[in-house]
Amino acid sequence: MKRIGCKIATTALAVLALAACGGNTLPLGSSSGAVKAASANTASAVFASKKPAISYSAAAKTTAAAAVGGKLTHLLPVAGSKVVNVADYGANGKDRGSDTDAITKALAAAGKGGTVIFPVGTYYCADVKVPSDVTLLSMTTYGFETNGTTVLTRNTRAATSILNLTGASNVTISGIAIEGLGATATQSLSGVKLVNAKNIDINDCRITTGGKGPAVYVENSTNVTVRNSMLHGSSYGVQAVSGSNLLLLNNWLTSDHPAGYYGSGSVKNVRITGNRIEWCGTGVLLESVTGHTIVGDYFDRCSIGGIRVTGGSDISMLGNVNQRNGPDHTADNSCNLYLNGVSNSVYRGNVMEAIQGDGADTNVSPEFAMILRSLKGCQIVYNASYHGYTSENLKDYGGHSGTTISNNVGTKR
Repeated sequence: MKRIGCKIATTALAVLALAACGGNTLPLGSSSGAVKAASANTASAVFASKKPAISYSAAAKTTAAAAVGGKLTHLLPVAGSKVVNVADYGANGKDRGSDTDAITKALAAAGKGGTVIFPVGTYYCADVKVPSDVTLLSMTTYGFETNGTTVLTRNTRAATSILNLTGASNVTISGIAIEGLGATATQSLSGVKLVNAKNIDINDCRITTGGKGPAVYVENSTNVTVRNSMLHGSSYGVQAVSGSNLLLLNNWLTSDHPAGYYGSGSVKNVRITGNRIEWCGTGVLLESVTGHTIVGDYFDRCSIGGIRVTGGSDISMLGNVNQRNGPDHTADNSCNLYLNGVSNSVYRGNVMEAIQGDGADTNVSPEFAMILRSLKGCQIVYNASYHGYTSENLKDYGGHSGTTISNNVGTKR
């Protein structure tokens, strides 16, 4: 398949082990898990070559071609479910006409537990209302710079989303690319909008809004999983403002500004694990939230830090790898970790390193491995910053209470 999987450096094995040892700390939860070795094709090499690291496989070509006529039954998640093809309801992936009505008709025809197949093509649509109990399916063929063979593309300047799952439940979206074309949009839009939704699985998708809104927007929704997907070139890879039980697993979040993941408001019980988060404004940005676990992720070259948390409580940050974050040297932006006014949280067993940028970019960052302010009941322990900073390992503004800051070793770059 023409897709680059999300790889976590083998160093994470060591830091996950480190997170499991040491003195008395806050409960760590189930933070262990298999960590895959890094690909021989580094991010720097891929950026330099401007070519996908993985070419089409024979299986990808064959299966993508077989989508025409609805012959992907071996991939269907529900055995014996009704299968419909958008082409049979008037959708044409080879022209620029609107396919919104045809897709809507196909979704209705699929019925409860049904599956709608999207053959190879580009489907121009907007604000498609997705009902409950349905699967949207195609073959994953996206690459580093390309959407792949099956794309849903915005066709209305005033669109607020491409797929609208407001009020929907038990929905799977698999193997589809979503292109928001943000440069010509007249308002903010979401690639996938989840409002009052539940039991949603987004997997093997490539989603971008062109910087005009979040790739995935979550509001008052529960049991949402986003996995094995590339969320890029959007304001946020995932923006969650309320709801609970959100899982981000093995995704690639890249070039999302202001942040790869942005959690605010009442969203809680969120687990972010095994993701590659790079070249974003901030990797994970949290504002006054509770119940977030960030474990085994790789943060690379995010402008104002890998993890940035203001306010909130019960945040667990365990066994993450941070490299060359904070190239923005203004104020307190050049760091891997920034915590301000956070309570009952733990930052443990993380690895941080200062490196210069790609190619001719000689900007070495960060200046500080960690920046801390006014923490309450927190533990910042057993973290390693080998060649991890250009100024200081820890910039501590104080104002803490009931907080342990110890056994954080490091050397200056």
